Order: sequence, then C-alpha cells, then structure tokens
Amino acid sequence: MTKISLLVLLCVLGLAHGAGITFKAVSLGVDEDMLLLDIAEEYELSDNMLEALENGVPLTFVTYINMQRQRRLIWNEDMFEMEVKKVLRYHTLSSQYQVNNLYTNTQQLFATRDAALRALGQTRDLPLVKEQRLEPGQIYLVDVRTRHEIDALPLPLRPMAYVSPGWHLSSKVWEWQLKP
Repeated sequence: MTKISLLVLLCVLGLAHGAGITFKAVSLGVDEDMLLLDIAEEYELSDNMLEALENGVPLTFVTYINMQRQRRLIWNEDMFEMEVKKVLRYHTLSSQYQVNNLYTNTQQLFATRDAALRALGQTRDLPLVKEQRLEPGQIYLVDVRTRHEIDALPLPLRPMAYVSPGWHLSSKVWEWQLKP
C-alpha cells in the first residue's frame, strides 16, 4: 500500500475520540399561553471538523423538533415539525468565532472556540405551539435531535465528508411524553 493511499484510508477511517453532540437538558415551559422549549447541548467536534473550522470552513448544525398527538387506532397526528439551523465559523483575520442562529436571525461573536461551542449548544425560549391547541388529558410525543449538515459544506469537501465518520456528528434522539 502506498503512503498516499494509507493516508487517505486513515483520514476516512479516523474518527476523533469523544466527538459527538450530547443533550445536557431539555425543558418545556409556558409563557403568555405559548409552549417554549429550552435546550442545552454539548458539542465535541471531530479533528476533521476542528481543522476545517480553523481554516475558515463554516459548520452548520440542525436541530429537528417534532411534536405528535398520540392516537390509539390510527397513526399519530403531526402537530408540528421545526428545524433550527445554526452556523459556526471562525474568522481568521479577527481571530473570532461566530455563531449564527438562522431561525432567529441573530449572531454572536466569541474570543474562544469553547465559548462559541457553549453558545452553539444553547437554545432558549423557542416557541413551539399555543397552549390552547393542546387538549387536556391527551398525550403528545415530543422529540428533539441535532446533527451536522454535511450538505452545507463547500462542494469540494463533501465527497470526503460523506465517507468519513468524523463528519457524521449527531445526537441521540431526546424524546418524552407531554400530557397537559
């Protein structure tokens, strides 16, 4: 095996230890008749992702939120589905990290990568549904999951990212039942 093919094989097979997205807390609350969601996640990026980020490649993460009304005899009824996209990027000229929340159209700047990753994992007061739409005694199923969006990478990086486990970062599904 040549040195080049061995290097490519190592890049494809190499997954950074500990890389992943972990939910630390998910909670629902009510404010002014609106059901609100708070999420606290922890991001541990792979070596591939860290290298790309430090070289100016933006990383996009999508949090999927789904709510269904549970029914006995037929399929569950979808109440809503929502996607919250956030983009993490590093600006080499200013040496700052930027987190853009595309759902709220806000952006924050940070001096350190750790601070940016903490902000990336925080979602506060995300409006889900009016409380009056929820029937008392009815069971609702809510699930939340987050993943890195490979399709948002620059085109030249995508083929390697598709086959490399170091780019396939996702959380487990956080799910629970809600009974108003």
